[in-house]
Amino acid sequence: MERVRDFLIAEQPTKDFPSISPEASLEEALARMRDEKVARLRVMENGTCLGVVHRIDLAVHRERSRLAEERQRLGAIAERDDMHKRSDDPAMQRHYDDWYYGVGLRAIDHIKATMRAVGKTEPQRILDLPCGHGRVLRFLKEAFSAAALTACYIDSDGGDFCAAELRATPA
Repeated sequence: MERVRDFLIAEQPTKDFPSISPEASLEEALARMRDEKVARLRVMENGTCLGVVHRIDLAVHRERSRLAEERQRLGAIAERDDMHKRSDDPAMQRHYDDWYYGVGLRAIDHIKATMRAVGKTEPQRILDLPCGHGRVLRFLKEAFSAAALTACYIDSDGGDFCAAELRATPA
């Protein structure tokens, strides 16, 4: 488990911010910042200020870690085909992969948050409109495996592709 110590910035704060132990978890630090309504905390050990941690650094790291875990869990979706391959340059491809996976994962996050807000647990049917060639639909299929999928796009090639590759019903 990563600790606050891993994100320490060696600077002495000019204001008296709330403090936290260097051994605290990232979630503890983020919760403390939320509760205290501050964007940074002093990291204190044995009465000595070791530096500060910033909310943005912790939040960005948490999101990147979450995306990496989701990518690993849902990675087989895009790895089954090469729809997300755009460059022979490894650095450019990593950048594109982050974007490609991020779009699908954020869609799932928003859908799940909306479902929680309205008290729904599992969708029975999903309409992807516009489905394009299934970038988001492949994540929907994996995240909601019991749901019947319908794919609709202004260009019938997109809906037909989703029907063939993702077993969606074209509309």
